[in-house]
Amino acid sequence: MTVRDILKMGDPRLLRVAQPVLESDFDSDALHLLISDLLDTMAAANGAGLAAPQIGVDLQVVIFGSRDANPRYPDRPLVPPTVLLNLSNIGWFGTGLAIDQHLTISRMRTLEFDRPMVRATNTGATAVIDHRGVVTHRLARATRGALYASVQGQGGAITPFAWWAARWRLQPLWILGAICVLVAFLVRGNRARRSRKASLQSGLDVSI
Repeated sequence: MTVRDILKMGDPRLLRVAQPVLESDFDSDALHLLISDLLDTMAAANGAGLAAPQIGVDLQVVIFGSRDANPRYPDRPLVPPTVLLNLSNIGWFGTGLAIDQHLTISRMRTLEFDRPMVRATNTGATAVIDHRGVVTHRLARATRGALYASVQGQGGAITPFAWWAARWRLQPLWILGAICVLVAFLVRGNRARRSRKASLQSGLDVSI
């Protein structure tokens, strides 16, 4: 989550051909970090949109819109994110319970963010889920095909957890958990030392 330098017209890096994002990089930490940097950089520049090549990254990634007013474009309408899109390759799960589990997780995401989701998978649960977590359209389980549906965007409030995870993911929670474990070990060690000291003192009192 860093504000990057935006390349200016005439920079030769802007002439390079951007590469598509590999399927193996979907939902990777590197891609999440890039999108966070794009959002922070666009916000710092009061921009309306930004592409990865503009910050020197040769990938076909672009963001646009904002849920906040923009002083550079005071008359433009707000363009908040209103639909979640999930493209997944879960064919390697086969036809087991993972397909239904992934669909359930997606339904939970729509409730967390109060937004509908369009979910497309190669052999799994291709479906449309509304902002209440209800599956409105779906292909048959473990079936390849085309699903046609109309989706109405929704821009309601998100849960505190979703707000947290969208900005910092789970790293702060891991750090907090590690600190709690360390404190617990220190407290336990301190109690053990006090107990041994008390036992030794008791032994000395008996001897005297």
